[in-house]
Amino acid sequence: MSRLRALLRKKRGFTLIEMIVAMTVSALLMAGIAALLPSFVKIHAHSIDLSYAKKISNSIEEALGNELSFASRVSVSADGAILTYTGRHGEKTVDGNADPPVVEGLAYDPGYYMGQQVTLRFSLDGEVCTVSIAVRDRTGGSLYSANRPIRLHGVQPAASEP
Repeated sequence: MSRLRALLRKKRGFTLIEMIVAMTVSALLMAGIAALLPSFVKIHAHSIDLSYAKKISNSIEEALGNELSFASRVSVSADGAILTYTGRHGEKTVDGNADPPVVEGLAYDPGYYMGQQVTLRFSLDGEVCTVSIAVRDRTGGSLYSANRPIRLHGVQPAASEP
C-alpha cells in the first residue's frame, strides 16, 4: 500500500497553466477551421452546379444529335435561336430562348434543369449543324458552355429562315 501511495505521489497531472494553454491553442485551431468552412461549402456548391450544367449540356447535345443526324430537312432562324427540322416524328421546332428549352428525345422535366438557365443557339454550315449551349446559374452567372457540331447525314439543309 505504501508503494502505491509513493507511486501516486510521483505521477503528477497537468498543471492549470498547461491546460489553459492547450485549450487556447485548440480553440484557435477550431476558429481557423470554422473560418475556412464557408469557402469550402461555396466551392463544393459551385462544383455541384458545374456538374449539373455539364450533365444538362451533354443530354441536350445527345438528344439533338440523335434527332438531327437523320433529319430530312433542317433550318435555322436568322438570329440562330430557332431550329426547325423534319425528323422521325414529323416537323419539330426547338426554341433556344425558351426557359427551359424543350428538346425532342430529351426526358423533359423542369426540375431536371435545377433552376439553371439554358440557352441554345444554332448555325448551319453545309451538312453540319452546330449547337451552342450556354448554362447559367440562378444568379445569371455563366457556368458552362459548349459547341457541338452535328453532321447531317446526306441531307441538304434548308436555307436559313428570316
